[in-house]
Amino acid sequence: MTTLNNLQGLRFLAFILIYLNHAYGLISTGKVFDYGARGVELFFVLSGYLIAYGFANKNNELVDSSWKACFSYLKNKLKKFYFLHILTFLIAAYVVSCIRPGYNGMLRDALLSITLLKSWYRPAMFSFNGATWFLSTMLFCWFFVPKINELFKNCKRSILLISFFILYLFSMTIDEMVFKARYPLPEAISLYVFPPYRLIHFVLGYLGYLLLRDLDKESLGGAFNLSLLQLISLLGTIYVYIALDKTFIYTQFILFDIILIHLLSINGGIFDILFGNKVFIHLGDISFELYILHGELLSLAKLYLIPLGINKVVLFILIFIVTYCLSEFFHLKKVHKFITNKVWFFSKSQ
Repeated sequence: MTTLNNLQGLRFLAFILIYLNHAYGLISTGKVFDYGARGVELFFVLSGYLIAYGFANKNNELVDSSWKACFSYLKNKLKKFYFLHILTFLIAAYVVSCIRPGYNGMLRDALLSITLLKSWYRPAMFSFNGATWFLSTMLFCWFFVPKINELFKNCKRSILLISFFILYLFSMTIDEMVFKARYPLPEAISLYVFPPYRLIHFVLGYLGYLLLRDLDKESLGGAFNLSLLQLISLLGTIYVYIALDKTFIYTQFILFDIILIHLLSINGGIFDILFGNKVFIHLGDISFELYILHGELLSLAKLYLIPLGINKVVLFILIFIVTYCLSEFFHLKKVHKFITNKVWFFSKSQ
């Protein structure tokens, strides 16, 4: 199976967008575009794309799609990050106790955070470690992976294309009703984090790979044409992010994301150097740790360091460095193995 090294670099860039969304106040007074929304969209679409890639390259191996397999798949995902989730929850609980002790609904929010259910309930969605709403929503997507694999494994391209457009138009309809027509949702639901809504984007990424997988360097006319298309796609996507930030709504950006992701995934172009180098590959490898840790390190810094009068630009850089160092530690093979196979007493990771 070909390694999609370039996508590791893109995974890191998605984290950078999310970090900027949470820390931009330290270095600027506003945002060029909605960094956070674009970053999490990339994560959802990229996650679906990579899972489709992994499944499609199993060479017709028999894949269990039972509900038991769904729970097993979810467990194997959960144990890889739950320790860090609890660690950052405890840090967040300390910060909350300092700035909002005993606020109304705190125990409810704590329970929903610990159980990773907070994305289902709007008042709790950003409570404690706010960034972990993404994990709460991704659990829902991961749970259905065996079923999604079974559903699409033998589909003709025409069926895949029809499925893609039905889902895309369905998601667009939801966007139009909620964000433009202001159709009221139940108070408990925030569409931005709502798991069934984000599952659509996850599946769009999954289908995006299945539809585009035959588009390779040779079919594009060689390395030069591929490199040119990669650069046009990257610059074009950035332009769309900036120019249409106030015009487009979530689903409309996803087409650009899928095209960018696929072009980046093709080896043999200029992005092998820009995104597929060893530094970016490694940063992509630790992007999950970076994502989970950065929010509460920012909270601690705002609680203790900003009152000391430390330069905010220096603080922005310092928090990133500390987040990086801790992520490196938790990504160490021995540490990761201990957490996943010893702390939770689960079976070995798959």
